[in-house]
Parts: sequence; structure tokens; C-alpha cells
Amino acid sequence: MEESNTTITYIALGDSYTKGEGVNADDNFPNQLIQRLHVEHVEVKKLTLIAETGWTTTNLIKALGSSALESKYDLVTLLVGVNNQQKHLDINIYKTEFEEILKQALKLSGNRKERVLVLSIPDYSVTPYAQFLNPMLIQQEIDIYNAVNKELSEKYELTYLNVTTISRKAEEDLIYLAADELHPSAHMYMEWIDLIFPQIKEILKNKNI
Repeated sequence: MEESNTTITYIALGDSYTKGEGVNADDNFPNQLIQRLHVEHVEVKKLTLIAETGWTTTNLIKALGSSALESKYDLVTLLVGVNNQQKHLDINIYKTEFEEILKQALKLSGNRKERVLVLSIPDYSVTPYAQFLNPMLIQQEIDIYNAVNKELSEKYELTYLNVTTISRKAEEDLIYLAADELHPSAHMYMEWIDLIFPQIKEILKNKNI
């Protein structure tokens, strides 16, 4: 990247995994991404965070409809679906609503598909919290949800990033989990950024902001 500062706008869409439940706000993945961008002389003028713990795709759609948003953002990230799975909602609801959210994400990017990054759903079946549930079923269902969001992301030619593999490291090392032993720790989010950042650099290298 150029040494002179570049200023961008960024909107992060999702649920607890985007909000950063269980960690300080500065340690969630959107803010860690902003910190990494700063090192590379890219400043985020404003982070718009549309994400809350417990949100399903239905909640996110409602929030998008009621939020005062800018007409175009230079970067959009999307990660949502775990609460659909956790609440045992019909997978077809997820498929329909996730596609609607993808269309909104594209619109928010100014229809610049290279500016939209979709993250896979982490696998919480490996956490201590899930051991009181049905870990095998959770993992199977997370895989099904991720197959859906990956297929839809590819349909719209969006960048899809697999953070699920990183999340499964928590099975062997609790450093990857927050104190609640369910949500990602700052360390896990840091590894997400290691995965995401090369794509961000490529986007900004070819910028027309």
C-alpha cells in the first residue's frame, strides 16, 4: 500500500461473532481489522457495526431496515447464521434471508462485489459450553449452514473466508475462547484477521475510493 494515508468507510454486519461478545470492543474482529489497517496507513473514517448477540438473519434484516446508513461503504463484512442453527430454525429461512442480506450488502458496497467479504460460521461444538448439548449434531448443522452461505456467496461472486477451521482449534486450546468458554477470544479474532487481511490489501491495492 502507499505510505500516504487512505481513508475508507466500513460496515460490519452480523451477530455476537461480529460484536465480539465476551471481549473488549477493541478486540472484536472489526476493530482488530481497523487497527491492522492503521498500521498499513489506511484509516477507517467510521465503523458502522450492525450486530448484536443472539441475532438471527431475521433480526439482522430488521436492523438493516431501521438503521440510518450511508449510501455506500468501501468495505462490508458479513457473518451471520449461528443463532438460526442454535434456535433450530428451518434451513430454508436461512437460505432465503441470507440471500436477501447478501443483496443488501452488495448495495451497501455500491455494487462493488470485491468490497464484500463473507465469513463462515464458527463451530461452537468444540467449546466447553456445547459439551452439555449435542456436539456432533451441532457440527453437522454448522457444516450445512456453511455450505449454504458459501454457495450463495459464490453465486454472487463474493469473497468467502473460512474461519470455521480456526474456530475448531478451541477444542485443543482454550486460548481461542473468551472467558465464557463459548465465544471467540481476542486471540482467535487475531487469527481471523491474519486470514482476512491479505484479501483486504488486495482490495485496497486496486482501489477506486
